[in-house]
Amino acid sequence: MPEMCGQRQRIARVLSCGSISMRLSIEAIAARSGERDPGKGMMMLAMKERAVFSPEHEQFRQTVRRFFREEVDPYYKEWEKAGSYDPAIFRKAGEYGILQAGIPVEYGGQGGDFLHHAILHEEHGFSHGGISLGAGPSTDSSSYLIYAAGTEAQKKEWLPRYASGEVIAEACFTEPHAGSDLKAIKSIARRDGSDFILSGTKMWCSN
Repeated sequence: MPEMCGQRQRIARVLSCGSISMRLSIEAIAARSGERDPGKGMMMLAMKERAVFSPEHEQFRQTVRRFFREEVDPYYKEWEKAGSYDPAIFRKAGEYGILQAGIPVEYGGQGGDFLHHAILHEEHGFSHGGISLGAGPSTDSSSYLIYAAGTEAQKKEWLPRYASGEVIAEACFTEPHAGSDLKAIKSIARRDGSDFILSGTKMWCSN
């Protein structure tokens, strides 16, 4: 393993040994063009157009990139010193219209598709400060659970608040003994009148 890691480091010195798939993608793009500098390969990866994305998707990408450039990159060093990022970043993301872009308009979303969410996460990774946000402005898992399985009243109550950044939430899957194996989780919800009483242990909750 150390020998393999060292070889990969020689291939792409600018990246850590952990980002194997991204590094190989950069190297492949650089190799196809005859470019041997991995740093320039990174720029080529950023600029490469992919047929799966429409012009509307790319316009959304520019909005997301501007959000990270203006609202995240200038402040992430301060957040790292403080040990946490400012939760107001969710409200800012809502103002930019980049949260819940794949949720229908009638529930407060942008009426887009899954690719809009893919773009949000791609640009999160592209941002200099994105790593400091961890999961970042990601509330996709819990919001889509509500969209897929919630009642009409729940969708109308919660999804617009997700889209505006008012609600900061995420699904909590991981448990100490089960990891993220959903079939092995032991947490339960017991109905108590009109309420549910939750019992169990969760860890690594994104938000």
